[in-house]
Amino acid sequence: MSFLELPRRAAIYCRISQDRSDERLGVERQETECRALADRNGWEVIRTFVDDNISAYSGKTRPQFELMLADIAADEIDLVVAWHPDRLYRGFTEFLRLSKLMKLHGATVHTVMAGEVDLSTAAGQMMAEIMTSFAQYESKQKADRIRSKHAQSARAGLAHGGPRPFGYERVQGKPGTLAIVESEAEVIREAANRVLAGESVRAISIDFTNRGIATVRGGRWQLKALSDILASPRIAGLRPAGGEGIAAATWDPILDRQTWERVHAMVTHGTVGRRPRTNVLSGFLWCGRCGQRMFGVAKTYRGKRRRQYECRRDGQGLGACAALSVEAGPLESYVSGLVFGAADGADLGHLRRSRRVGDQAALASRLEEDEQLLSDLAKDFGNRVISRPEWFAARVPVEERIDESRRGLARLAPNDLIPADLADVAGRWEALTFDQRRAVIALFIGKIFIDPATHKGGRFSPVRVRVEWAA
Repeated sequence: MSFLELPRRAAIYCRISQDRSDERLGVERQETECRALADRNGWEVIRTFVDDNISAYSGKTRPQFELMLADIAADEIDLVVAWHPDRLYRGFTEFLRLSKLMKLHGATVHTVMAGEVDLSTAAGQMMAEIMTSFAQYESKQKADRIRSKHAQSARAGLAHGGPRPFGYERVQGKPGTLAIVESEAEVIREAANRVLAGESVRAISIDFTNRGIATVRGGRWQLKALSDILASPRIAGLRPAGGEGIAAATWDPILDRQTWERVHAMVTHGTVGRRPRTNVLSGFLWCGRCGQRMFGVAKTYRGKRRRQYECRRDGQGLGACAALSVEAGPLESYVSGLVFGAADGADLGHLRRSRRVGDQAALASRLEEDEQLLSDLAKDFGNRVISRPEWFAARVPVEERIDESRRGLARLAPNDLIPADLADVAGRWEALTFDQRRAVIALFIGKIFIDPATHKGGRFSPVRVRVEWAA
């Protein structure tokens, strides 16, 4: 056999965008047909590259595709065999990279479904570009159809696909319908009650694992997994409506709406399951200059570590609010003194029974109303009653109120956090836990505004503090 008669060195490239069964059947079918094409033409298949479950249009790196390009650049491959051109490329960036390499090294592309893709000529490159445009269009159309389908299912209150959610099982013959698994629902209710009692999600997840309570997949309980379950609207019989707020679902709730809102707020906006807590006024403090929330931070000043609360708002046009800060220790001592004075002679039992329950109900009601308003706004935009700029402008204050309501619920500690026999708040303050102190503060104080300091360094002064007392 002469040099010119040597079989051409071929590489097979296979890719499937999504393999829900994880059985690689689509990839194997592609490879079988590609090998048959190579055999018919006498090509020697020296390598096979497979990117399984990776979309060519997603922009994610395809490791095997990159290795194939490297082999082309090293002149180790004469031609690439693929099932269809869109298995190789769907975006112009990848197409141009492949085209450049092919022309530079004299390699060619052959496909089972579309024949040879000749990238060495202007006409062949033009046809490849047209096919790439069609592939991109098809991907976008598919994405739009999937989004539309999910939005329609959400509006109908139907469950989406994926693994079985903990606490529920799918109803055979009724797509999108869930039924409660009572044994798992009891686990969720227990976790919710323990969170409302001030216990961390981390501690609960460790306890569940130690007790042998199984997850959906039979593994160990993790902080994020349990947090996601407790924060999911699903357990309240609700369904996220794809940017349209929350809609009522077709399945029964495990937790009532108000209880779930409190749990959701504590898990997503509270401090359960995070680092040891030291900033007892987090959530109560607001910047007196721009009105934004202040956060507790620890910084080094002249070689010493100290805590402070600061406004993180970008200072452009706002008088450098990011520089507004106040020392944490003196402020906390001052606020606790205010609380001691307010608590002296007050009927804490009455406040605990009436005020907190009333606040919880009011916040939960306002939250539900704003979520419905957000859903209505989205429908008005979808029906072209309002324009996109009007939709965005109307959404902002509603979303801010929703966020504030949830943070408010997170600050509302449950009744049993405050000792029933607590009378001398000042005398027992040091013996109270972090959560108990926050609960007592919340009985009397709604917001605390911190005004700018007259000197640099965020020094504390009582004149900087404006208290908004709880109603």
